[in-house]
Amino acid sequence: MLPVMIMTKQNNRKKKRNLVKVDDWVVVKPDIKDPDLGIDISGWRGHVIEIRSYDNLLLLKWDKETQKQMSKKLIQRCKEKDLNWRVMYLLPSDVTPILSETGKREDGKLSAWFKGGTPKDFSAQYKSWFERLSKHLEFPFTAIVSGRKKVDDIQLDDRVRVVGLKQIHPQYGVMVVVRHRRKKRELPLSDLEVEDETSNNHNYIMSYLVWFSNRWRVGG
Repeated sequence: MLPVMIMTKQNNRKKKRNLVKVDDWVVVKPDIKDPDLGIDISGWRGHVIEIRSYDNLLLLKWDKETQKQMSKKLIQRCKEKDLNWRVMYLLPSDVTPILSETGKREDGKLSAWFKGGTPKDFSAQYKSWFERLSKHLEFPFTAIVSGRKKVDDIQLDDRVRVVGLKQIHPQYGVMVVVRHRRKKRELPLSDLEVEDETSNNHNYIMSYLVWFSNRWRVGG
């Protein structure tokens, strides 16, 4: 059996309580790369088939759709390095559970939240996300600024209080109203990460972030 592809940066990250369990279906968070091949794997989806007891690493088996999207060149590179391209070890912090419309974790079928339309149909998709998030998010909540859009005195890694959804921006997608140093500001939701990783807000917003970062590839 070929060795699995494995993320090698786990020693540089703080170990967190595992919020993912065996049999969960998960999606890889934005900006996560495979250090063995140097490729972006954000948006890849898989099934947790094992959690290693001594380091909490998750063994994922990629779903059929993800495997179909792998190029022959990628598969060949894996074979040349004696890597099993169907599975990979990842940190729990690298993935988020796939949620259904009801907020429940998916049991095997791909969530409708990740099914795309046409690549140019972002306005309709933004509206759909706005409506879904309006229905499921609980305000207010604390978030960390993680994006690149600079707004006044708000800096990267600043903590803000998100008080509600605002509007849809044609470039930045869903916009939210935040409080920062007693002032209200408007930020793209895609520039924020929910501080409480145990909350439903975290899972819903991470689902949106994964879609947003991959919208040009997965199409809407």
